[in-house]
Amino acid sequence: MNRQRVPWIGARALSVLMMALVVMVAISGGASSALAWGWGHKWITQWAVERLPDWQQDYFGPDELAKLSDEYRAIQDTYSGSKSAELKPYVDTPGVGARLHDVHAIGPSVVSIKWLVQQVIDRMAAGEPDEAMKYLGVLCHWHEDPGSPTAHASPISESMWRWLLPPANDQVQSQSYIYGYKNVGLDVYEMHTPDEAYTPRLLGSTLDEAAARMYQDQRLLAHFAASRILRLLVAVNDNDQATRDALMTELALYNGRHVANIIYTVGCLASGNIDAAEDQQNQSQDLAAWLPNNYVLERGALYSPPYHGVPFLVNQSYTPKRAVVPLAFIGEERVYDTGFGVGANGVIQFTIAPGRVFDRFEAMVGLHASAGKDARVSFVVEKDGQEIARVGPMSVGDGGRAIEAVLAGDDKIDLTLRCENATGSPLSQVVGVWASPRLHRASTDENQTKQSD
Repeated sequence: MNRQRVPWIGARALSVLMMALVVMVAISGGASSALAWGWGHKWITQWAVERLPDWQQDYFGPDELAKLSDEYRAIQDTYSGSKSAELKPYVDTPGVGARLHDVHAIGPSVVSIKWLVQQVIDRMAAGEPDEAMKYLGVLCHWHEDPGSPTAHASPISESMWRWLLPPANDQVQSQSYIYGYKNVGLDVYEMHTPDEAYTPRLLGSTLDEAAARMYQDQRLLAHFAASRILRLLVAVNDNDQATRDALMTELALYNGRHVANIIYTVGCLASGNIDAAEDQQNQSQDLAAWLPNNYVLERGALYSPPYHGVPFLVNQSYTPKRAVVPLAFIGEERVYDTGFGVGANGVIQFTIAPGRVFDRFEAMVGLHASAGKDARVSFVVEKDGQEIARVGPMSVGDGGRAIEAVLAGDDKIDLTLRCENATGSPLSQVVGVWASPRLHRASTDENQTKQSD
């Protein structure tokens, strides 16, 4: 088939585009787009589109994909403030409504994600690819905003940032740290980005599974963006343009990969073309790759040393003297690549929705090889506050043991992993391990492509 491919934006053209960012956003006035990527939405979406396989470029159509990254890249921004009432059908989603810019609570978010994906599926089936791109544009924009180093991702306010890091000069003082088109990170910058090869990943073979993974990945995206804000603000105050540009490029690329996964997954669901090998890879999910609810402790909350002030470590463990070491059990040569290190009475909390996507949890648990000789703990799995599995009490001589729990197919599951200290066990000697924690997908009979909310 002869067709026109969506063009790749080269490094030189990309630099020109990014240099024009502040001008284009300024023209847009007070629209909500000024709070996030602004004109950069076009680059991120187009970068993602360029990485779609040939069959999806044919399926959606080159003209429609070009509109996705241009005309339909900021529908919710245009609608913001009800200025364009004709756009309401595309943004007024069940769940979070038209507030499609931030990471919201999991329940309403999953409802909105499923609704938007279903609109694309239905419009493609009806032979209306142009309409499908409008809904897909809304979904992509929603998953791009939290990836910007702005108020959409920041865990603290503008005033708090300025208190922690006062502006170095009048020029920085005149700009906003995390708001508006005068945002110091998004103002004027160049992105010297290589033509990076990237193969989009299938996030789910059913609507429920795809929505669950999209939401969790959106949380990770916002977390990644938030982790770069301080370094970006320091670079701006130090007038370090090279570091500033490198950070912005890193953020945009992370966002581009995320959006490529979303578009690819929606294309697979809409067309029914799901690769069996990719589907098999999703049979289980590495829970250590998700962001726990309690990755930041509430102010004043402390855990037992060595996890003093730190709820857990990801893919690592502390020793009782707070050295950082790989995950391992005493008496075993194996080192585990994924999992969590925890202290005495430490907990790790997740919320999963739709809960019916997964029906089983499993992990290896035990005290770390460096734990004190008198340490004794039990490992507990709780669902919605109720204990559903327990192993222990265990001592350092027990090595690692398997723990498994059945997860009922509910709309939402609150999953807690708890390291429960035994009576008389010295808190400072306890370093526990949840190794290779995995969620196993329910059968497709329980997890259909199109389900009612």
